[in-house]
Amino acid sequence: MKNGSCIKQCKRGEIFNQKKGQCESAKRCKPYQRFNNITNTCFKVCDKNLRFNPKTKGCEKKCPLNQKFNNATNSCENACKNKKEIYIVKNKTCIKGCKKYEIFNQRKGVCVRKQLCRPHEILNNKTNKCVAKCETNQKFNKKSKECEKKCKANEQYNTQTKRCENACPKGEVFYKRNKTCMKRCKKGELFNQKSKKCEKFKSCKKYQKLNNRTNTCEKICEKDQILNPKTKKCEKHCKSNEAYNEKNKKCETKCKINEKFDKIKKNV
Repeated sequence: MKNGSCIKQCKRGEIFNQKKGQCESAKRCKPYQRFNNITNTCFKVCDKNLRFNPKTKGCEKKCPLNQKFNNATNSCENACKNKKEIYIVKNKTCIKGCKKYEIFNQRKGVCVRKQLCRPHEILNNKTNKCVAKCETNQKFNKKSKECEKKCKANEQYNTQTKRCENACPKGEVFYKRNKTCMKRCKKGELFNQKSKKCEKFKSCKKYQKLNNRTNTCEKICEKDQILNPKTKKCEKHCKSNEAYNEKNKKCETKCKINEKFDKIKKNV
């Protein structure tokens, strides 16, 4: 040591951290980084817009596709004489350009067929794979074909301000399907779109069904009929000791005079 001090002898793959005064596993630095023996840390050699050249051990300008760095002029220049040719960085050679429906694969060093992507996806030119166009907090709008921010249940996206805004006044709920505001009703109540008021749920009869928009009971079967939940057809309403025959469409007695018919078990 320069100061002639004693330090702890570390194992293979370890380094003595002079700041902490202990042995640590030596950090592995990237090619564009340098290793600090005292603090056991990696620090950058080049700036963001530059890349590290392992041969010259210097920083060079990041060149776009089909260009290479010239050390003499300290600038990027066309790597190939023919503009239609593609420059391969690994081999430092020029090859024929790709067709319109093809893309150059840097790893394989050949032209491959372009991957067809969906409207909500974009093509990654490096990997030739389709990736999501929008971020996790965004959703894709099929009409505008743009990414929009995911809004809360009672909010609507404003395309001009590009922000989520309250779609309805206080006390009302926004329905995305029909894009309308409705009054928030209490439990056991339903919003009547005709009268624009909250009303109690109407209890419908077996031959009727509830209309959620108007809060009214609509006729499905006749009064002397009931709706079969299995067949979803109207059947004649039979007495307690009778069963409906689908073939002749009549109510028939299934049991003897002193017996009772169980509709659930369908036996005596």
